[in-house]
Amino acid sequence: MKDSPSPSTEAQASAIKYCDRCARRSPALVFDDLTLQELCQECCDRLNRKRGMASRPGKPKV
Repeated sequence: MKDSPSPSTEAQASAIKYCDRCARRSPALVFDDLTLQELCQECCDRLNRKRGMASRPGKPKV
């Protein structure tokens, strides 16, 4: 008998990827067109919030 992993175990191992920002393992990553990175949902949400804040005009300081 061979000591090779079963096909289902191999498919599961290749399906899990790592986030380019935090190296968190995730079965589903979001590709960001601006940074050209694959991000987990948490990093993607954080990046979108930062972009949203940067695109809004700031309040004038008095």
